[in-house]
Amino acid sequence: MEAAVHATRHFVQCLGPSEIIIKLDFVNAFNSVRRDVILEKAASLIPEAYPYVKAAYADSLFLGYEGHTIVSAEGIQQGDPLGPLLFCIGIHSLLSDV
Repeated sequence: MEAAVHATRHFVQCLGPSEIIIKLDFVNAFNSVRRDVILEKAASLIPEAYPYVKAAYADSLFLGYEGHTIVSAEGIQQGDPLGPLLFCIGIHSLLSDV
């Protein structure tokens, strides 16, 4: 944590006059991004990864837990190696309007 604080402090000291830093705190963030938005953004921004994203997120997924079936229809799956990238492209337009 200390390293993160020092890195942030250094980053803030190096900001240009037209730059800002934003800290956001999302609750259950990866599940809050709509899959249709993820698919649309992936198709336009990372077309080489779109076949994977479409296969993983175009339809609802059925997850099993202790004999129960849970439908997963929103958000990014935990453990997806592209999860952080997909989250970022899903919220990019929110941040670019700031």
